[in-house]
Formats: sequence, structure tokens, C-alpha cells
Amino acid sequence: MIDIHTHILNGVDNGCKDYNDAGKVVLKAKSQDVTAMFVTPHQTAYAGFDADSLKQKFNKFNEIFQKHGVDLYLGAEIEYSKDVLVKVFYKKLLSMNNTKFVLIDFNSSQEEYDLLSVIKDYKAHGFKIIIAHAECLNLKESEYLRIKNAGAYIQVDAEDIFNKKYKKIIDYLFEERLVDFVASNIHSSKGNYIMDKALKDVTKRTTKDYADLIFNRNAKNLLILGK
Repeated sequence: MIDIHTHILNGVDNGCKDYNDAGKVVLKAKSQDVTAMFVTPHQTAYAGFDADSLKQKFNKFNEIFQKHGVDLYLGAEIEYSKDVLVKVFYKKLLSMNNTKFVLIDFNSSQEEYDLLSVIKDYKAHGFKIIIAHAECLNLKESEYLRIKNAGAYIQVDAEDIFNKKYKKIIDYLFEERLVDFVASNIHSSKGNYIMDKALKDVTKRTTKDYADLIFNRNAKNLLILGK
């Protein structure tokens, strides 16, 4: 498995507090057959660590944890605002592993936006949006289909697969095969890391091939190999 959404880069956001905390998460992931993890600290267009600072911190982080046998890649979970696109374009904000894929959190945005227009605008500029924990957007079922058709990719959190609050929309997203990535969105070693449990559930409710696609192949092909 490949986990594309984590907050294990310590000391940059509300994620892991230190290297010990981060190391526990990496080892827990390895024990669940996770072979690669994307380190995706929170970024905004207006505050926080810039891309160069995060790269420096990640390089040191990667040196420390590469011995654990889990490949690490750098990205970011970017809070949506109207200024994000230009800053991604000029590499002030991080895409996923320096590809054209951008992980964006629309749930926490303080600005109004038209999601379909945003997706099309990014696509026109050569970028592809991965919607972070899309199940939390509270959209109608038909709207999820429209944003997929517009070119967005849908990521859901592993824990939310078992959250009754999101059961209806999660069931729909998997039934219609609209999910592209399942990720942990883990913030600390005290969190509930259940990628293995999520994989078993999705395999049962869909097929082994589709589960492998959204837990492994999509991340490998799109975000690592850049195909």
C-alpha cells in the first residue's frame, strides 16, 4: 500500500510533535504493509512554511527514516484560496512529489468558491486536483460525479470508511467507483492507523483489483512514476 496523505513531518503543523512520534507512525505503517508514504504538511497561500523550508526539513526527515524501509515522498495538503493556483504554478506551494497533482483541502477554506470552476481552472493551467477527504464536503451524490467528470481526483480518509456520519456518501463513492485514493490523514502515533483494515473492507465491498488500484497503483503510477 501507498499512503498519500499524512502529517508526520514533525514541527511544521498540527501533526507529529517530534521524530519519535513520527517514527512510531512509520513503523506502524510498515507493519501494515505500507511501502511508501507521502509527507503532506498543511500549507496555505498566506502563512506557514514555504516550499523551500519544507523541502529542507523533509530532506533531514528522510535521512533519518529511510532506514525503516518505507519510501518517503514530499507533498502538501493545501488549504484552498483563490491565490493557491499562482503559488503552486511558481512552486511556492508544493505539489505531490513535484508532479502536476495538487492535494487541496476545500473543507477548511475561508473563501467562497465554485468547485467545478476551480477544477477546470487548474486543469487549464496543467494541474490536477486531488480533493482531500472529499467525503467531508457534504455534496450531493450527483455533484461528486460532476467533479469527477470535470477532472478531479477523490481521496477519502481510511477512518471515515467506518464513520457512521459518512456511511451514505462513502457507500455511494465506492459503489460508483469514484474514489481514486484512500489515505490515513494520520496526525500522530496516538491516532488510529487502520490502512490494513480499510483495505480489507474495500476489497470486500468492491473487488481486489479496484482496492489495489486506489490503495497502491494510482499512487505509484500517477504520483511516483508521474505517468
